[in-house]
Order: sequence, then structure tokens, then C-alpha cells
Amino acid sequence: MLSKQQQKWTYLSIFTFYALLQLYSIFNHQLFGDEAFYWLESQHLAWSYTELPAWTQWMIALSEFFFPRHPFFIRLPSLLAALSLPWLSMLIAHTIKPESHPSWKTGLLTLALPLLALAGILAIPDIWVVFFALLAVLFWLLAIQQMKNKWFFALGLTLALGINVHLRFWLIVFIAAVSFIWQFRHHQTLVKRLLLITLPVAALGFLPIVWFNVQHNFPMLAFQLSDRHPWQFQSSHFTFFVVQVLVTTPLVFTLSAATVFSKQRNNQIIASLVYLALFHWLTYAVVGFFSDNLRFNIHWTLFSYVLLLIIASVNTEQFKRLQQWAAYTGALCSLLTLMTFIYWLQPNTPVSTYNQQLTENSRGWQELALKTKDLSIKYATHLVVADNFMTLAELKFYLPESGQLTALSHPLNIKHGRQVQLDIMQYTQEKTTNKKLLVVEHNALKLEQTLPFYLQACDTLNGIKLIDTLDYAEGIKSFYFFETGHGACQLPPITYIENSAAQISGWVLTNKHSLIEVRAEPNSNPIKLTEKDIRNNPLFKGLDPNKYHLNEFSFDNQSSDEIKQLAIKLNGLMIQSQRLEGN
Repeated sequence: MLSKQQQKWTYLSIFTFYALLQLYSIFNHQLFGDEAFYWLESQHLAWSYTELPAWTQWMIALSEFFFPRHPFFIRLPSLLAALSLPWLSMLIAHTIKPESHPSWKTGLLTLALPLLALAGILAIPDIWVVFFALLAVLFWLLAIQQMKNKWFFALGLTLALGINVHLRFWLIVFIAAVSFIWQFRHHQTLVKRLLLITLPVAALGFLPIVWFNVQHNFPMLAFQLSDRHPWQFQSSHFTFFVVQVLVTTPLVFTLSAATVFSKQRNNQIIASLVYLALFHWLTYAVVGFFSDNLRFNIHWTLFSYVLLLIIASVNTEQFKRLQQWAAYTGALCSLLTLMTFIYWLQPNTPVSTYNQQLTENSRGWQELALKTKDLSIKYATHLVVADNFMTLAELKFYLPESGQLTALSHPLNIKHGRQVQLDIMQYTQEKTTNKKLLVVEHNALKLEQTLPFYLQACDTLNGIKLIDTLDYAEGIKSFYFFETGHGACQLPPITYIENSAAQISGWVLTNKHSLIEVRAEPNSNPIKLTEKDIRNNPLFKGLDPNKYHLNEFSFDNQSSDEIKQLAIKLNGLMIQSQRLEGN
């Protein structure tokens, strides 16, 4: 086992490298789609918002008040909170076990969670949930040990602030309240101060949320507790348990699990913290079988791991070797995760499937803004309509001098609970006959959503006409640009592709008078297309079969080294470079 001095310099070295990587990332990378929308909401300050409470937006607004508009400053408050976590964990460890101070091992274990490293470089609520939860644990420990009213008040204030971060923090508060009051039910003075000081102060945190939701018919509760969840059994959630082991790294997960069953449970204070971490983790493990599995939610259990690792670090008698190897392997994985993320977002990095899944919403926005600006000038319009909340927010951020920007109703607005918020901020596009520029991220639409969306756009904007496209990073993003207000509805090509081991097949829906060309790149020969009628196909209900038809294609699959993507041209205009899945 390393000496205290060796642990100190190891921790400081890793923390410094860790912080430098995060600083580089927040300065150089474009805003993630959710970050951009939180920024947009921060431009319309409110007591709360329709998809979550307002703390993240308040911090972004505060940062922008003092600093220039830049992704670095938008993310800076969240990064500072993230960088404080190892030190806060060390302080908690010292409070639990004063003779352990300074607990460099605790700091190392806190750095050993790769998802914590990633969450720290984004201006999102997740890092604030962990920050306020750990801060509340610290004040709880001080309140127990010193029994001073100031710590009970500080605990209540911390809970009130955390309540304004996310509903996931409410779960922590509920579990902690039930667990702690039960554990210390015989300590009448402690329970009395919790009930008379802490809980009333914490309850104040609900006031801005309730005020906003009463005014707008409770959209946040409807989305977070109802709309986003299927509330029916999903067997796919069984993967949660495997994924948790992988994303925390196997040794860190093993150490966390071992801590739950450690002899330290004989200590009442430690037992209360273990129960908090355990029940928090189990809630997501169980409820996940019935709740939202569509989003990237594997990080929701982060607080449980941080708390268990703190408890593990103050145990100097058990799991010594496991603690050491968990700390070093986990910290190494955190650094590698940050470096991989940075590498993936470099402009010339080859795009893999995993790269695309994790980084696509942080790519292409500046390029889109420049293209939109050029087309606005070319077509002499300052009125721009975005397809959804994400495109709208990114354009607003990267085109600060832009004219009027609005957004259409879109499946993504509903999925992420942001349609009502767009209505409140008056960004929803109403029916109009004015000439505008419509910007659509075409591949953000599922096949069954594509046709209804474009028909709705035609109805709202008095017709659409495709005028240009932007294909980014080998088809990661395909943006279409339309001129509106002409009365005629000219649908863009709609593509479907099946990529099996034996062959590649699919179709392109186009106007019958269009010249369509499909090529398998990097091969140069056009693929033979077969025209097919759309009658009796429910997918194209509402389309005139005399105007539209399918252009079907099929050819033998070759090695992934030979065929990377399908290039589609319409009347000589490059429409789309469709990456073939798995390449």
C-alpha cells in the first residue's frame, strides 16, 4: 500500500491532468443539444421550466452575466462543481473518520468514476445532483456530531437548492428522510431539529417549482412522472446490471458492492449512508423495468457509487488491495474516457458507430450556423424556422446576430418535454404565408415520422421547396434547407436502407419528375433503381400516387472497407450521404 505522501502526489498528479483535460474539452467542443436548450431557457429566466427545475439555467445565466458568450463560460459553473467533488468527498471522509484526514485515497476513488468525468464537462443537471447530495451528506454528518442549529439549517438550505436541480434529487431527499429518521428514531433531539428546522427550510425549495407549474398546468410533473415513461414491463432493462459494471469499471463496482456488506454497517452513521446509497441504486434498478429506457440514463446512479466509495475509503482494515486497484484502474479509465471523447470530437477523426452515438449531438452546429447565415443572405430573408428545439437553440447560440427564429412542432419536442416550453417562450411557429428559410435535421426523424413532419411543415409554412443541403461528417448529420411560402409542397427524398450481411437494399421516395441517383461510395457507378407504385402502402397515406413513387435498389454487400455509405443526388444536388450502419 502506498504511503500517505505517495497517495498525496499520486492524487494531485491525476487530479491536475484530469482537470486540464476537462478544461480543454469545455473550451473546444460545441454545445451539446441539451446544453444549448438550457442556455436558451436561461435567456428567458423563470422560476422553473417545463422539463425540469431551473438551477442549471440560473447558473448559465449568472455565468453569462459576468463573462462573454462562449461554451467555456456556459460550462464553467458545472465544471467547478465537478472539480470540487473529490475535495468534498475527502472532507466527508474526514468528518466520518477524523484521523483519516487528509484522505487522498478518497479523492482518488472519487476520480475513479468515468461517467463523473464526462458529466463534469457538460452544463447539465447531473453533476449538480451529485454536488448538492454530497454537500447535504456533509452537513448531515456535522449536524449529527455537533447538534448545532446552524448545520441543520445549512442542511435544509442545501436540500432546497438541490430540489431546484432535478426531480432525481427529490428521490434522494425522500430516501434520505425515511432512512435517516428511521435509523435515528430514538434520538428525539435530532429528529425534532430535522422536523422543525431542516424540513421547513428544504420545503422552501419547492416554492418556485410549484409557482411555475400552477401557472402552466403542471407540465413538469406530467412529463417527468407520466409522459416520458411507458409504465409497463421492459425486459431490455436486464442489461442495466451488466452496463453498470462496465461503466463504473469492474473493480470499482466490486468495491462498491463489497462496501454494502462491509462490517462498517455496525456503525449507525455509516449504516445510514450505506442504506441511502443502496436504496437509491435499487430504486433505479427496479423501477427501470417500467420507466423510461429510451434515453442515456446509465449515469443516474452516480451518487450511489460516490457515496459508497467514500465509505470504502475510510475503511482501513478491509479490501485494502481492492481499494488500491479500484482507485488506479478507475482513475486510468476516467482519463482514457476523457481523452477518447476529446479525440472523437476532433474534426478529422474517423467516425465509428459508438463515436456517432455519443457525440452526434455535439457536432456540426457551427457549420450549420454558417450555412444558414449564407442562405439567409442569398435568399434575402431574416426569418428562419428550425425543425425542433435542439436546432433552434444551437442556431440561436451560434448566430447571435440572427433575425427571428422559431421552431415547428416536432416529435423530439414531445419526447424531451420541450414543446410546452417553446410555446411559453413564444418560439413555436404558427401558420404563415411569409417567405422563410426552413432548416431540418433530416436524419433526426424516424422513418414513420418523416412524412407526417414534412406534410405538417407544408401546411404550417404554406409549402416548402428544397434549395440546399449540408452533409456533415460522412452522414452523421444531414441538414435540408427549404424555401417556404410558395404554396406548393415539394417533399424531399425520403430514404430507407437495410444493411444485412448478404446485401444492401432499400428505396428512395421522390417526385415522379425528379432525377434521382444513388451511388455506393467510394464506388463510382450508379445503382440501378426500380420504380414502384406507392398505392396501398400505409406508410404513404395522404400522398398522391400520381405524383410520387418509390425508387427501389438492391445489390450484394461487400466488405465494410469497400462500401462506406450511399450518396444520393436529386436533380444533380447532393442530398444525403447515408452512412451504412456498422461501418
